[in-house]
Amino acid sequence: MYTLGLWGFSADKPDHLYHDTGATIVKDGEVIAAINEERMSRIKVLNGFPFASIEECLKIAGIEYKDIDQVAMTGQPPVEEMLGKRNAFWQEFRRGGHNLSTKVSLLGRVYQYWRRSKPSLAPKFHHKRLPPEEVQDKPFEWVPHHISHATTAYLCSPFERAVILTLDGSDSAGGAGLVGIGEPDTGMKFTDSVLETNSLALVYAKITGLLGFKPLRHEGKVLGLAAYEDPAKLRPVFDARGGWIEDDGWWHIPGLTQDIMRRRPPTLSKIFAGQNREAIAAALQDFVEEMTCLKVQHIYRTNPQWQGLPLVVAGGLFANVKLNQRILALPEVSNIYVHPNMGDAGLATGAALYADAQKRNDWRPKYMKTAYLGTNIDTSAATAACAATNIQCQPFSEESGEQELVETVASALAEGKVIARAQGSMEYGPRALGNRSIIAKADDPSINDWLNNQLERSEFMPFAPMVMAEHAKEYFPDYKDEHYAARFMTITYDASDKAKKEIPAAIHVDGTARPQIVYKEDNPEMHAILSAYYNKTGVASVINTSFNMHEEPIVRTAEEAITAAKQANLGGLILGGCWLTKEELLKAPLEKSTEVNKETDDWLEAQ
Repeated sequence: MYTLGLWGFSADKPDHLYHDTGATIVKDGEVIAAINEERMSRIKVLNGFPFASIEECLKIAGIEYKDIDQVAMTGQPPVEEMLGKRNAFWQEFRRGGHNLSTKVSLLGRVYQYWRRSKPSLAPKFHHKRLPPEEVQDKPFEWVPHHISHATTAYLCSPFERAVILTLDGSDSAGGAGLVGIGEPDTGMKFTDSVLETNSLALVYAKITGLLGFKPLRHEGKVLGLAAYEDPAKLRPVFDARGGWIEDDGWWHIPGLTQDIMRRRPPTLSKIFAGQNREAIAAALQDFVEEMTCLKVQHIYRTNPQWQGLPLVVAGGLFANVKLNQRILALPEVSNIYVHPNMGDAGLATGAALYADAQKRNDWRPKYMKTAYLGTNIDTSAATAACAATNIQCQPFSEESGEQELVETVASALAEGKVIARAQGSMEYGPRALGNRSIIAKADDPSINDWLNNQLERSEFMPFAPMVMAEHAKEYFPDYKDEHYAARFMTITYDASDKAKKEIPAAIHVDGTARPQIVYKEDNPEMHAILSAYYNKTGVASVINTSFNMHEEPIVRTAEEAITAAKQANLGGLILGGCWLTKEELLKAPLEKSTEVNKETDDWLEAQ
């Protein structure tokens, strides 16, 4: 059975504001194709309906529209969404703890969303959302936003039974998180939730904008900045405006979410006026870590029947790799799985998996062993792209083939060249995991400045290390083979002295790094390159960053890879089984067609 999952507003309203839209195809509980529209359009964090993603998923899966058995879309009917928003603000009003001005504003929001819930009073908010015309005759199912997140966390995990936690900015019905349990016999059951009026992720996004970065894109920069200052300097500012309430089992942060609850000039900018951004970032990160960890501990403490179970998470807040490290360190948490496409870009997958499980009545997780679910670059794609750009592309012979390529690349890395690899199926999610990666030796920290300059980026955290699984514990002593999150680069670890000596370019100022642990079964050729590099240098790790220029999506096609490699002045490119030298890359015409999606800058106001 084939299920098409979608994340987007409506096929007949293609430009409606929904960030990170995409499509997924699931076959009998297994994700077989997944891609986000930004990779197709080359517009970062695209908002539009994922028409091109659907077509590409069909191509990857080798099927046609007629083969689709059912369609699922993340979201809810408009009336339910508006009433959900109304209820969120009404519950916050009843909770209390607000001054008169905020109370009046909250009641105003309650009335606003009540009015919008009435088709006769606000018809523009009751547009009938539709899938593409080609599948409008198929069975269709809505899947609420956080249930989609929860489904990706549980059904893609390697755990039969697991505690589920989702946290993000907000959904279109006023929610910001769910707590539950996943079991193969009974499916998912949810016991608790948090509303957007107390959303840590929205606060993080707001402060990201306040610090001069772009919300929904640059939270990672804020995380990097946080390590450069003592969080204690401004932590009292956060504590004075909210904190943990044991009786509720949640945090209550009215002094930080006033910008969300009130339509008035921002208060956060007044709170932090005159403070340096490192101190703000440090206090923010520390506060978010503590509040989230208190919640995780509360979940296990109040549900003794869940003791010993691993935690599975999804939602944009869990893109925060330092937070994930803090959670795993809690004595209550035996293990953690972070869905590789943890943000809203993963919602199409959640919708498809949920509808599939419902239809087949099968809630057994099928571990998503690979994130290589997108467009494939093989030898034929590489040679065609080279011919189109007047580049000589000579694939390696079938006899020596892969081993010759591996040795060539390992030698280039050992010589200090910066290499890109665009081969095989593209990664699903925000992390480049070797198939659309830029890699280099990690013994010189100045490589970070060079790469930032070449890629036109501004990062405050060093690039991530890619490490052979056989040597992972030598570099990161706390790593264990069962830590699946590290295979997808979604968690940090404290670095060993060996790591600080051999791969200093990958170690942050706080002594941590965000590794991708590479197993042979996950990516055989990338593992072979690391092995050959280790044989030449005695170091089992290189740095890895996504193959894209600043504010561009990760490259998808062979043509895009050639353009980006030339633009970044890289030392070589592995392209679909071919090796392109820097001299050949310089022959290619330079075209830069990527647009930056400015609509997402206003996303928070659209909430």
